[in-house]
Amino acid sequence: MSAGATIALVGVSMIPDLPADPASVAAAATAVRASVDGVADAGRDAVRRWGGLVEAYETPETATAVASLSPVDDAAAEWATAATAIARALEDYAEILEQQKREIDQLHREISGFLAGLRSFQRSQREQFAPDGEDLPSHLLFDPSHLVYNDDLRARCQHVAAMLDIAAETCRSDLGAVSGPTTSLPPASVPAPLSTLGPTGIATLDDRVTAAILDALVRAAGTDADADAVADLLAAHPDYLDVLAAGTADPAAVAAWWESDVVPGSALAAALITGASLAVGGLNGIPAPARVAANRETAARRLAEARAELEDTPAYIHQGRVLRSNASERTALEAEIAYLERVAAGERSLYLYDPRRERIIEMIGDPSRAAYSITYVPGTGTDMASYYSGGVQSVAQYLVEQDTTGRSVAFVYTDGPWASWGLPFQETSNANRDFARGEGAQLARFEDGLRTDGQLASATHVGIAHSAGMSVLSSAEVAGAEYDQVKSLAGSWLQDGWSAREGTDYAHHQYGVDAINYLNPFYDTPQESSAFVQHEYTPSSFLGIQNELDNHVRVAEGPRRNSEVLRDLYREIHE
Repeated sequence: MSAGATIALVGVSMIPDLPADPASVAAAATAVRASVDGVADAGRDAVRRWGGLVEAYETPETATAVASLSPVDDAAAEWATAATAIARALEDYAEILEQQKREIDQLHREISGFLAGLRSFQRSQREQFAPDGEDLPSHLLFDPSHLVYNDDLRARCQHVAAMLDIAAETCRSDLGAVSGPTTSLPPASVPAPLSTLGPTGIATLDDRVTAAILDALVRAAGTDADADAVADLLAAHPDYLDVLAAGTADPAAVAAWWESDVVPGSALAAALITGASLAVGGLNGIPAPARVAANRETAARRLAEARAELEDTPAYIHQGRVLRSNASERTALEAEIAYLERVAAGERSLYLYDPRRERIIEMIGDPSRAAYSITYVPGTGTDMASYYSGGVQSVAQYLVEQDTTGRSVAFVYTDGPWASWGLPFQETSNANRDFARGEGAQLARFEDGLRTDGQLASATHVGIAHSAGMSVLSSAEVAGAEYDQVKSLAGSWLQDGWSAREGTDYAHHQYGVDAINYLNPFYDTPQESSAFVQHEYTPSSFLGIQNELDNHVRVAEGPRRNSEVLRDLYREIHE
C-alpha cells in the first residue's frame, strides 16, 4: 500500500488566501470614523446659522424655509450613527484579518518544514526497507507523530478558512443592516447574526461569529424543525463545527439563546439535538440534558462505524508477510463498542463526545439535584480508551455513589488530546507549560458553562486532579476558574502565576514517597505548597522498599486498593 493511497497530506495549497489586506480595511475604518464628528458638527452648525434667518428676514416664506432645515441636524446625526456602525464592522473585520494573516504566515513556515522533514524521513525508510523501489506500507512511511502533525496542520488550514469566511459574512451582514446606501449590498449567504443572544447580548466578535452559526442552524431547521436540513448544513460547512469546538463563546449568552430562541423540549430543540449533535453536545451553556441527548446521537453513529470496522479489520501484509497482527485493533474496537453500547442504553452519560477531536467528558449522577459538582481531571496518558474500562472514572464514581442522597454529580474531564510523556517542547508533553495553559483555559470555560446550568449554579464546586491533571487544573485557576475545594491526588507542578484563591480549601493526598515528588526541586508542587493541607498514607512495600510508581497510580484507583484516600475525600467534600 502506498502512502498516497491512505494519507491525505497537507500542502501549502491548502492555506487560504487573505480576501483583503487588513491594513487597508483598518485604514478605511479609520477614514469613516474620522468623518463622523465633522458631519455631525456641520449639521448642527447649519441649523444654528440659518435658524437666525427669522430675525434677519421676515417674510411669510421665512418660517417655512427655516422649518425645512430642521431635519438636517437629525439627518446628520443619523448619518453619524450609520458611519460609526460601518467603522465598527470594518474594524472587527480588520482585526480578524490580521489574526488570520499571522496564522497563515505561520502555516506556510510549518507546512514547508514538515514536508521537507517528511521527505527526508521517507527517503531514509525506502533506503532501509525498499532498496529495490518496491512500495512500502503507510506505517513505514509515516511515523505516528507525522500523522498527528499532518492532521493538525490540515485542521488549522480549515479553521483559518472558516474564520475568514464567517468574518467576511458577518461584516457583510453588519454593513447590510446599516440604513442608508449600504442597503444596496447583496445579502449575505449566511444569515445575519442575531442582534442579541437573550438578555446578555453579544459582547465579543467570537460571540458574534458563534451567533451567526447558531442562527444559521435555526434557520436551516425552519418552521418544520427539519433535523436533516440541519445536518445537511453542517455537512456542507464542516468548518462551523471547528469554530464551535473552540469553545470561546460566552456560555451565559449561549444559555440564554437556548432558553429563549430554541426553548428546551421544543421540536426545534429536538431537531438541533439530532441534526447538530456535535454542536449541541459540545457547546458550553447548553443544559446537561440536551448535551447528553445530543452526545447519545453522536455515540450511536460512532457505534455503527465501530461495528462496521470490527467486521472488516484487515491484517497488514507486505510482500506476503504479516507485518503486524490486527488483534490489538480488534480488542480496542471491542472495548469501544461495549462502552458505546452502555451509552446508547443510558447506562453512561456523556456531557461531551467528539471522537474525531478526542474530546470526552463523562457525567456521573443527576445534575438537576446536585448540591455538589465535582470535576475530576485525570493524569498523563489518559485517552478515549481510558474510559472504556471504567478505570479513569473510579474516583468520581465512588464519590457519587457514596452520596446516598443523590445530591452529587461528577464530570470526568479530558477535552482533546491529553497530557503525554515527552520533552517540554513537545506539544502535549506533561512538562509543556503552554499546553497546560491552553487546556486550563478550556477547563475554565467548561466551569463557566456549568454555572449557567440550573441547579449547578449554586452547587459546591470541587476540582480533583491526579498527576498532570493538577497542572491543568491550576492553569484553569490562573485563567479565572473558581472552586470551593481543590483536591490534589499526587498532583504535578502548579502553573506559573498560580496562587491560592481566597475562599478555596486546598488538600494534597499521596501514598508514602510518590514518583511525582522528584519534581519538587524543580517545580512548585502541591506537596510543597503551604496552601495545601497534606495527607500522606502508608504505602505498600516489600522488605521496606516502596514502589513509588505504584504509589502514584494507586492514589487515583477505586476502593479496592485506595479506600482510605477515597473515604477522606468524601468526608472533606461533605464536612
